[in-house]
Amino acid sequence: VSSAATAGLIVFALTRIFGPPTSTDVPLYVVLPIFTVAQVLLFDLGYWIAHRLMHEIPLLWEFHKPHHAAEVLTPATSARSHPVDDLLQMNFTAATLGIGFGVLNYIFGEAQPLRLLETNVIFFIYFATIFHLRHSHIWLPIRGWLGYIIQSPAHHHIHHSDDPRHYGKNLGFCLSIWDW
Repeated sequence: VSSAATAGLIVFALTRIFGPPTSTDVPLYVVLPIFTVAQVLLFDLGYWIAHRLMHEIPLLWEFHKPHHAAEVLTPATSARSHPVDDLLQMNFTAATLGIGFGVLNYIFGEAQPLRLLETNVIFFIYFATIFHLRHSHIWLPIRGWLGYIIQSPAHHHIHHSDDPRHYGKNLGFCLSIWDW
């Protein structure tokens, strides 16, 4: 699935249903944050849906469980994935991004998220700070209200726990909001 092709189909469908988009003349300083936050939300939603399906559907779990087979979390654990696992993740994230950006493109016109080194600035900060600790031995919790939004390495450690109380928990990529 291509997110760009999906977005194009959504814009086409919305144009056929509602007519051509009207010019909103929303300033770029408003549009950029909307597209930047939307990309993180949409990517994480697609990731969460695919990840949940992999934990709940026995056939898909067979492809995902090698990732959970590590007895100790190390940065290499993140690379332990089956190609079917990766394909499912990529297609679900592409679909949610395509649908969401299709709607946003219809409303606001074509725009891109704010980027730093060709990466969404929010993802860039996440990757530069705590992402690489998700599959490490370092217990780093995010507490308080921020812990209900951002998935910390501690959240992901719980996700990999062998305690049955933790099965199917903390399925997001960088957000914990979908597990509510």
